[in-house]
Order: sequence, then C-alpha cells, then structure tokens
Amino acid sequence: MLFPIHTRKKADFSQGVRLGAKDHVVEWMSNQAYADLPESITVRECAVNGRTYLTSLINAKHDPKQKLALLYQQRWKIKMEILRCKPPKMAKKEIAIHLLAYNLIRGNTNVWLQS
Repeated sequence: MLFPIHTRKKADFSQGVRLGAKDHVVEWMSNQAYADLPESITVRECAVNGRTYLTSLINAKHDPKQKLALLYQQRWKIKMEILRCKPPKMAKKEIAIHLLAYNLIRGNTNVWLQS
C-alpha cells in the first residue's frame, strides 16, 4: 500500500523508529470494530516535497522515500480524455485497449521499481 496521509492526520516524526529526515516507522492502532484484525499494524510515514505518504513498504534502503513519491505520482497517469470512436461497441474496444496498454506499461514500471 502507498497513499498520501489524510490532511487531518498529522505525522509526528519524533515518534517511532527514525529512518531519516521526515521518514519513520510507527504503529497505528486498528478500529475496535474490527476485532479479528491485529491490534496494531506497522506502517511508514515519510514526507517528500511537502506531501506526507503512508506505506507498508518499511525498508528505507530498498524503497527510499523519493522512489515512493515517484511510484505514487505514476499511479494514476491515465490519459484518456476523449474517446474517438462513436459506436458503443467500438468505444468499449477503445477503452479495453487503453486499459491493456496501461497495464502493460505499469507492469514494466513495477519491474523498474523492484530493481
């Protein structure tokens, strides 16, 4: 998982295990309504260019915070503003091809991020 921290949640970088400047690992408590879940989970909060992210990728050497910010930025780069086909059958095919190409590109990005 990787997502920006909610604006109402303030990260206290003085807590937890420090990984670097504005980068640490902390434990969050789960909601009591989910009694079958563990009492806490270990997550990493890191700040890059004024945005604070929350992730389950806690190895700072393998996943530096700049790499995580890049991963998040690439998450929703989908450029399909206009469908060029008019018949519904062809528009469905256009969307399917676009999603296929997107997933192929994302697959190559994931290989790069894992190296």
